[in-house]
Amino acid sequence: MTKTNGFIIAILGIWVVSCTVLPAAQAGGGDIVGNGGNLYICEIEYENGARRTVELLDFYEGREMRGLTIDLGPAVLDPIAKIQLALTRLHRLDPERAERFLKRAEGFFDDLLFVKGSLTQIPDYGYIVVEYGCSIEQIARQRQRQYSEDRTFWIRKELWDSLDNNSKAGLILHEIIYEELIKGGAENSIDARYLTALVSSKELESRSFPDYVENTLNKLRVDEEYQQIRIGDARYYSKSLDFYSNGKLARATASGSGWIESHGQVFGVGANDVLSFYKDGAIRRWSPVNAMHVQVNGRQISAQDVLFYENGTVNEIFTFAIEQTFSTFDGEIQFSWNSFSFWPNGMIQSGRLLWKSELTQADGSRISVPTLKGLLFDESGKIVKTGPFNVAGKWVCFDHTDESSAKTGVRVITIHNVAYNGELIEVERNSLQLFAIDSGTCRTTREFTLLNVNGGLFSAKDAKLEISDNLIRGADLEEDYYPGNFAYWTDGKKTEVQLVCRATYAQEKIYSPLN
Repeated sequence: MTKTNGFIIAILGIWVVSCTVLPAAQAGGGDIVGNGGNLYICEIEYENGARRTVELLDFYEGREMRGLTIDLGPAVLDPIAKIQLALTRLHRLDPERAERFLKRAEGFFDDLLFVKGSLTQIPDYGYIVVEYGCSIEQIARQRQRQYSEDRTFWIRKELWDSLDNNSKAGLILHEIIYEELIKGGAENSIDARYLTALVSSKELESRSFPDYVENTLNKLRVDEEYQQIRIGDARYYSKSLDFYSNGKLARATASGSGWIESHGQVFGVGANDVLSFYKDGAIRRWSPVNAMHVQVNGRQISAQDVLFYENGTVNEIFTFAIEQTFSTFDGEIQFSWNSFSFWPNGMIQSGRLLWKSELTQADGSRISVPTLKGLLFDESGKIVKTGPFNVAGKWVCFDHTDESSAKTGVRVITIHNVAYNGELIEVERNSLQLFAIDSGTCRTTREFTLLNVNGGLFSAKDAKLEISDNLIRGADLEEDYYPGNFAYWTDGKKTEVQLVCRATYAQEKIYSPLN
């Protein structure tokens, strides 16, 4: 009999003569993890005799269905050496995961039980097209260990002995990868087979980091916790990563503690800190959940939001303490409030004066500046303008009667002063749903016309917002609180809402007036 080009489909252990692909049922399981490595076995009769081939299903699928070139080095290498070769490829892109897999692989045989006979078939392989004369046979299974003598991995000895070292290495990789994905909520072995084939292929050697994150890691059907990735000495949620066209990291959210070095400063990263970067990799903005410490004019300042220049000096800072001392042309001056900006040379650019002072203007004349007056300085520390100019932090808020509304992204932007050179400032473009005026500046109930607010509570272009005067500063927040009643108008109709707010991080200042 000659080899044919027909196919049959392996579904639920039943051989169906058809060209229609049907879904496999998800494995269930008791104490069985509900999975196992599979082999692709062919026994085909040719005119010159029969030939039997045995191959790891992952490799057959990767080669025939995804065009991957499986390459685990010379045949003489033992399985662990081949795994080391494969994980060296992965280490370039995902070092922490590669190191974790290698450690598990090196201890694999200590957690392995070879068994005789067959294993109960658990078809967790999803959609597979199988040639005539070929079949899928389960070689391995994982079980949750209950006693110290138990072993996690069970492998059929007679099938193991029929494998070459490539398939043995691939099977070990499959099992340790699948073990991790199961913990992350994987319901079948599709992703494990793909990853096994990918790390065993030459194609991974040329894959870029953004491509690996976006088209491999982010597509794994597992919980977010299992899609974390380490970059340098910090760890991030992979789905939070954005990249520049040059492949450099643009934005990220940290998933745990770690360290980042930028322009000679080392910063401690915490879980859920939000960061953005310049194209050269230097930190652009840092919005930590807890206080971070940053050097400004030789002083350590505790901050909750920092914007850096490309040279690494602080551009803008939103601090926890409302009183700070900075250098000016006239020496050390005390400032009040939480938000400050600086020139690239480190000299203060904007702040609000704490005490009445005699200060030098850009033309050399002296001016008496009253308490709590906003100031703009030139790069030498001389005054160029007095008056309102900056904005403050972002809060996450929700109707106190329905906390689930927070998931819709209801947010509040606190504003120190809304006027700049007599023009209204557009604070943020993306999906703002509510504004609040910070009581540090607006101590009485006031109304403001807010332009270009998208979606949410404000549907009209000229919606107005009224805030009662007991709203407190975001920097003072430690727990949920009730800031008071908010009123907004759309199409002439007034609506009142009481909100609960949680402090998050400061928004970027935008100094361009609206058109």
